[in-house]
Amino acid sequence: MSFKKYIEPRYLLLIIPLLLSFDFLPLWFILFYSVMLVYLSFFKAYSVISYLNFLNGYFIFKTVGKVIIPETMVPFLAVFLVSRFIMNKKENKFEMYPLFLWIGVFSLFSSSFYYLLYTVITISIIFFYQQGKTQLSLRSIFNNLIKHKKQLLITTIVTAFLFIFFPRFHNFLPTVNINHRGKIGYSKTIDNSTIGNLQLSSQTAFYAELSTDLNTELLYWRGRVHTHTDGYNWKHKQLAPMKLAAFTPLKSINYTIKYEQDFDGDIILLNTPINVLKTNLNVYKVTATNEFRSYTKRKKSIISAISSITEIRTEHISKQNKIKYTQLPKFIPKALKSFSDSIKGKNAKEIITNFEKKLIQDQYTYSLQPGKLTTMKEFINKRIGYCTHYASLLGLVLRIKKIPSRLISGFQGGKYNNTGDFYEIKSNDAHAWVEYYDNNKWQMADPTGFISPNRIQLGGQEFLSPSFLSESRSKTSFLSKSFYAVKKILDTINYKASLFIDNYDKNKQKTLSKSLKINIKTFFFIGFILISLSLLFYYFLTLTNVKPSKHPADIAISKLDQKLKKYHLQISKHKLIKDKLSECEKYPHPQKLIEIIDLYTEIKYGNIKDISLLKNAIKNIS
Repeated sequence: MSFKKYIEPRYLLLIIPLLLSFDFLPLWFILFYSVMLVYLSFFKAYSVISYLNFLNGYFIFKTVGKVIIPETMVPFLAVFLVSRFIMNKKENKFEMYPLFLWIGVFSLFSSSFYYLLYTVITISIIFFYQQGKTQLSLRSIFNNLIKHKKQLLITTIVTAFLFIFFPRFHNFLPTVNINHRGKIGYSKTIDNSTIGNLQLSSQTAFYAELSTDLNTELLYWRGRVHTHTDGYNWKHKQLAPMKLAAFTPLKSINYTIKYEQDFDGDIILLNTPINVLKTNLNVYKVTATNEFRSYTKRKKSIISAISSITEIRTEHISKQNKIKYTQLPKFIPKALKSFSDSIKGKNAKEIITNFEKKLIQDQYTYSLQPGKLTTMKEFINKRIGYCTHYASLLGLVLRIKKIPSRLISGFQGGKYNNTGDFYEIKSNDAHAWVEYYDNNKWQMADPTGFISPNRIQLGGQEFLSPSFLSESRSKTSFLSKSFYAVKKILDTINYKASLFIDNYDKNKQKTLSKSLKINIKTFFFIGFILISLSLLFYYFLTLTNVKPSKHPADIAISKLDQKLKKYHLQISKHKLIKDKLSECEKYPHPQKLIEIIDLYTEIKYGNIKDISLLKNAIKNIS
């Protein structure tokens, strides 16, 4: 058999969802099934591969965990779909529904405007390929749209009704929410002992809509406050409640944040947060640490807030809380004590200044790949680490010097889009820093900036990305400027679209029902009736179109039948190829008809798509 018989390029289009799921799926899974789809596109399929493929279901649960979440269910379904692809390839057929199912389930990991574009383009290519088109043109696209106008219209109407009327329950759509240990990202604890090297993650954490492009060094997004330490790791521990005096800064910033990840009840706000103005979450304030939390855990949520980035609130902490802010483990390692003793200073600022000099003098370096550093002693001796290592060290030194301190988990940086006036903050921007109490105010100190100032000046995503993916470090050519200008427009469309879709929740449905002067139950009932009527209307439309659509090759064979009437032959009446070939034997020159049937078979079931070859062959029959 020729190599061309095995070519099925449509499977190559399914690799893109795998690559877009890099932040959610194991690397081995992405690589293995990318290779598998390439294999299916060009080579012969065997049943044994389909059966062996099911073993990957076991490895998925072993790698991710025995839990029912999108990170296990989507790849598990993908295993079954690939086995289906293999069997279809073996039987020399192509089914549309498993392909659409593949595209649909992977949208859980990339529900963005870009994925929508990919879906439209991919389905269009597959659709026209299925129709036997050799070339795409505006005319062929228009003709096919007209041909399938009823299906497109009903699909659009039903989709719109589902969006407007479908009840929004809490987390009614499946969402991706798993803390990948060993990947850079937000964490509710600072765990230096068990996590070594960090992998990059360009997953969007949240968007922040501001009218001003701020200096990146001011972009600290504050999350959880850690008050208790074991001498290396940190976690939050409840403090005695306290009342905060009214704080009205001379200059404040109003902004709106749209979360793309679930921070497990933590509210991430621009430092220093003053108040939450509006949100679709149940938010409360932890006054002792100036944190905001939510009773509801949601991935897609929107918060409008106000912060001050230049002025600091005056606070008077109680003796009870001061003891907790200077808490230390019973045993302090000799290496830490020696490091602390080498740093002199009469006050907090002098100590921090000398701490910075010590790091530079001893040539401490910043790296996401320091290896496993299970103790503070190992970190001090190896002199390499990332933000949580340096924040922990500074926090401990300050506490040893009797200066109240605490660690903050959050983000630092963000890329500003001046087309849409918003920041995009990614997991790579995740960060940790120190707050210390001095002159009745909580001041901020970031030791990462001491040994890696570029990390703070650029932000995490820009600093950690390769230079060719970084706008600030790429060449300022016309092509480069044009690329980033278009990208900003597309990013803005993506943000605005997701803002509209995610913001349409149960409260918006209640508002709409009130404007229509009906209660919410009636609103849902009307939606059910409209959707049902639309589907019934489509069903009756399909009944009126009883004539099945013919493949172009079958139409051509029908024309051949007209030419063969004088010989009392009819090729098209036979369904099986062998019966068609038997009919050809009755023709005076049977070899000519056999060649036509072979060509017909290749066009209808094989990889030849040029229908004109068959038409020209039929023209030569007299």
